[in-house]
Amino acid sequence: MKKDLVLSPQRSVEFIVNTARDVVINKEEIVRLGDELIEDFKNDPTPLIDDNDPACVPPFDYLHVLDWLFVVNVLNFGYHSRKTGKEWKAFNRTGYLAICTAINRVVKKGYNVVRPSFYAQISSRSLFSLLRGTGPEDTNISFFDERMEALRSSGRTLMKYYGGSFKNCLLQSKRSAIELVNILTSRFEYFVDEVEFNGKTVTFHRKAQLLAINVWAFYKRNGIDYFNDVHELITTTGPELPQLFLYYNIFSYSHPLEKRILRWENLPYGHHDETEIRGCTIHVLKILKDYISKHLNNETYLNPLFVNDLLTKKWISVSDKVLEAKFKYHLANCVFY
Repeated sequence: MKKDLVLSPQRSVEFIVNTARDVVINKEEIVRLGDELIEDFKNDPTPLIDDNDPACVPPFDYLHVLDWLFVVNVLNFGYHSRKTGKEWKAFNRTGYLAICTAINRVVKKGYNVVRPSFYAQISSRSLFSLLRGTGPEDTNISFFDERMEALRSSGRTLMKYYGGSFKNCLLQSKRSAIELVNILTSRFEYFVDEVEFNGKTVTFHRKAQLLAINVWAFYKRNGIDYFNDVHELITTTGPELPQLFLYYNIFSYSHPLEKRILRWENLPYGHHDETEIRGCTIHVLKILKDYISKHLNNETYLNPLFVNDLLTKKWISVSDKVLEAKFKYHLANCVFY
């Protein structure tokens, strides 16, 4: 497909918001939530994830740390059961940290499972062992076959084009987060996150952006500003944000969309409603990011992880109320979130 026919993630979000018909954004309520997040931060600036938590990333001097980051980001999607909606866990961790913990559990035993030459041909038995849960109801992770193919495909690409290491892919980006996203979405099948919407091809590239953000965060924790354009990225880290925005009256859904979600209908990847929810969520996230950075008067807070962190902490504090109000998250099955 010609590049001039594909909208960038930023332009895609603008187009989706301007043509949305089933998701309405109440801008006044964004300010209310923004003020609450600022107050939350002033009262408790502690980040949600402890940088010293060994589940986050391996030590800086770990020889294969960049390949570790790549693998956990390839696997970072679809933690809820397709049938029950129950979330997969590993050692009492959920989501991204569960994947990190599962990988670290094997790495600590001396198995170099983050080596592309290994996972380019990983067996289902090896992957099952790697991603086993820790509870009687949490043993099997969703999207198992998709995860296996994503690993194999990504491993083959690294072996063929990048000398068998994500490090070489990163070097080609010339310390630009935007360029790294471009490389990932031009070479790696499972990072290409684009759909047709209202006559245009819109892109989200969530996994590619999150990988670039996580690379930046890793180096930042170790005193290095690896990318100087990471603030240009904007994406969501969790699927709970639309629920939170409904609770704060930032989102209003049309009656047909509301009924689909209440009936727990699956919104397939690329479905009009699913695309609207994703695009409008990112739009609100960007407004919040800019608003919070301006009022804290510090460009440090322009990085996309900061506002996601604040929103996740807010979600944890009000999640019981959200669920009591019967605001469900939209059920979507895909390899991007």
